[in-house]
Amino acid sequence: VFAILRVVQAGLRPHIIFTTDEEKGCLGAEKLSSLDCPFDDLRYIIELDRRGADDCVFYDCDNKDFIKYVEGFGFVEAWGSFTDICCLMPAWGIAGVNLSVGYRDEHSQYETLWVSHLLNTIDKVIKMLSVEVEDIPQFEYIESKWSYNKFWNAAYGYDDWGNSYGSCGNALFASTHLCDHCERHFLWEELIPVFGLDKKTKYYCCDCI
Repeated sequence: VFAILRVVQAGLRPHIIFTTDEEKGCLGAEKLSSLDCPFDDLRYIIELDRRGADDCVFYDCDNKDFIKYVEGFGFVEAWGSFTDICCLMPAWGIAGVNLSVGYRDEHSQYETLWVSHLLNTIDKVIKMLSVEVEDIPQFEYIESKWSYNKFWNAAYGYDDWGNSYGSCGNALFASTHLCDHCERHFLWEELIPVFGLDKKTKYYCCDCI
């Protein structure tokens, strides 16, 4: 919210979406994605909710031109699991990106915010949005063939048309494991084993490690 306000205070007027309950499963974004996109001239979506200093995460969106465009502003592509734009991008057919805002050790008692990283991202976003609207390319959502949406549909036993096919989902879950921190399902190869001081091994996803 602070970053958005700084962008507006800089004199820019992008479309703005505030969502609720992202940490409960992107409930607000999921509800919004059931509606038609309210913006006729939407070029792409920026979300400001990523850890680190210069990450840009595209999730299931595999638009190579868009990735190259965002990296041109000083970001580096990284991997992420799930967030609000994962609901909005496929529903509206618009590419999106989640940018670093300086989070460190988020979702833990040691969570901190590196303000210099946040301010640096704000400057980059202002630069991205300071172009005349007609000069900003429109980037469509191109789903990756390794789409997490397809994975979750399969895991929960639904095909691409929302039809339940029961036991297939349970069979897929048998080959997955919960992250011991966020408790989401991941394929085994996506988890990192950590041998703790308590002599026990726990498994963490890339976001939680």
